[in-house]
Amino acid sequence: MYMARKSPPASPARSLAENEDKRKNIGDPSSTVRTPSSGLPYVGTDVDREEAQQGTNVIGNGDFQRLIFGFTIVAHMVLLCHSNVLALITDPVDHWCKPPPEYAGMSANQWKNVGIPADEAGRLSQCRTYVRPGAAPNDTETAPCDSWDYDPAEAHRSARSYWNLVCQRSWLLPLGNGVFMSGALIVVPLMGYLADTEGRKPVIVISSFVLMASAVVSCFAEAYPVYLCLIFVNSACASTVHIVTVILLFEVSPVQYRTFYTGLGSSMGVVFVELLFIVVTAVRTGWFALQLLVVAPTLLLLSATFAVYESPMWLLTMSRLKDGRGGHLRRRQGERRVPHSHQAGPGPDQVRYEQCDRAARAGGAQRIAAAPDRCAAGPPRCSSARSLSCCPTTR
Repeated sequence: MYMARKSPPASPARSLAENEDKRKNIGDPSSTVRTPSSGLPYVGTDVDREEAQQGTNVIGNGDFQRLIFGFTIVAHMVLLCHSNVLALITDPVDHWCKPPPEYAGMSANQWKNVGIPADEAGRLSQCRTYVRPGAAPNDTETAPCDSWDYDPAEAHRSARSYWNLVCQRSWLLPLGNGVFMSGALIVVPLMGYLADTEGRKPVIVISSFVLMASAVVSCFAEAYPVYLCLIFVNSACASTVHIVTVILLFEVSPVQYRTFYTGLGSSMGVVFVELLFIVVTAVRTGWFALQLLVVAPTLLLLSATFAVYESPMWLLTMSRLKDGRGGHLRRRQGERRVPHSHQAGPGPDQVRYEQCDRAARAGGAQRIAAAPDRCAAGPPRCSSARSLSCCPTTR
């Protein structure tokens, strides 16, 4: 009788190496996976491999991404408007030293002939006056003045005449630009930390409402120091909204659309703002109305309450899918829940989720080809949040 010869048992080192190879293949998107239910292979693409290397896995591109893309354009527009509003409302305006009380009854031309010195080219000084106006012709001693009169035809079109930002006070204009830039420099790092710890949406919404309030108050500021404090807040909030929104757009966009969304969002924001500036500067209006028109796009940020959703990548990273902010992952258009009866048995989708769960626990980031309309449903009790194939996955 012929006896079947048994193969010698594998060495422990060889078994350990085989198990290690299997474990690596589970988490490798480039490997071929056969689902137990169908036996059909699933081969990861180059996009899958790139997503896995970046620690994210976003499936699909639809209204969710387009809505945040539109809000990104608005956020960039608002930042550019607040960055340029001070320059737009402080155009140069003709001015000269104000006459003393004893010469207040003179007309502007009479006072210029008597009290304002002229240079060799015949141009009247804008910042100096004669110490003794109307004295002997050889008495040309001059002194700087601290109050000015402005061209009545142009004074209402520039905030320089309102805050006297001329002559020795002209340094207050670059100071305003420095205050605006320091708002973003100082506050944005702190708001970035809050966006990482508390979420993207709360930071965007709160900053939008604070920006709306400070922008309205800044339009009615009478004292220049108060205005500087308000534009500091405007800069901090506008920069925070823009930067955090761009981060949110990056996190919710598939790899193949990220460059398109981020690049087009920035470009369209610049185009729309330039068109707005052309319109508002063509309208010959006062500086107060001009300021209102320039900061008017800030009203669009109030749409953050319904246009912005929390980042799925942040929810998964912080393990906060169950705190009430992850419901939008299952409410997007075109998606529907898997009936409860379909979740009772170990169907094909359940097997795929279990495979993805094992891959996630093994340290990989693998996308299993689950049905798109059931992507966000998932099993009700998944042992790892990283196994949701419709959402970003993290290492």
